Amino acid sequence: MCEQTEEIVNETRATSQEKRPFNIESYLDEFSRALANDVRQLLDEVSAVAQGRMEAKTEPAALQGEKLEGSTRGNQHKLEDMG
Repeated sequence: MCEQTEEIVNETRATSQEKRPFNIESYLDEFSRALANDVRQLLDEVSAVAQGRMEAKTEPAALQGEKLEGSTRGNQHKLEDMG
């Protein structure tokens, strides 16, 4: 290694030791809390989408049932009027 490179490496080592030690445990706790909040929010959103999808699927069937029920009543009225 050249003299300049050694100097840079030594300065880097010295300054890295001066910095505050990194507390991995507190970082992981904070990350876990933030991740749990994000997961809860995503689950709420997925649940809302699933509920909306289910409602969207059942609504046409309900409307179709009302339509059939209405046409059946109409046919009954016609038969009653004839009889």
